[in-house]
Amino acid sequence: MNEPVLNVESSPAPAEITPVGHAMRVVARGEIDSTSAHILQETFSRLIDDGATLLLFDASHVEFMDSSGLRVIVSAGNRLSANGGRLFVEKMSGAVQRVLEISGLLDSYRSPTDPSTGIAGH
Repeated sequence: MNEPVLNVESSPAPAEITPVGHAMRVVARGEIDSTSAHILQETFSRLIDDGATLLLFDASHVEFMDSSGLRVIVSAGNRLSANGGRLFVEKMSGAVQRVLEISGLLDSYRSPTDPSTGIAGH
């Protein structure tokens, strides 16, 4: 049986992207599917439980994402929103962008400061 192929790192976000509270950047590499989504879910949950109010999800190295990954993003986004926080997806790979587009949630999670979105700096 194959091990999940998702590698997640988290680190403090740059100061200029920290307009409120505690911001954390989460970088995922690999595939986010039913066998690996729990890794990202656990990372987001731990950060939110520790008081993060702004999560920046760097998805530039995500090679594949299915509805399991979408569920994790929506769940974390909803938890943060309930506490006045936000989750933004930055540097989306094509795989992540496609899933968010198909679900109609692209604009809900697109980072306003990400130059690749075409809306940098509002």
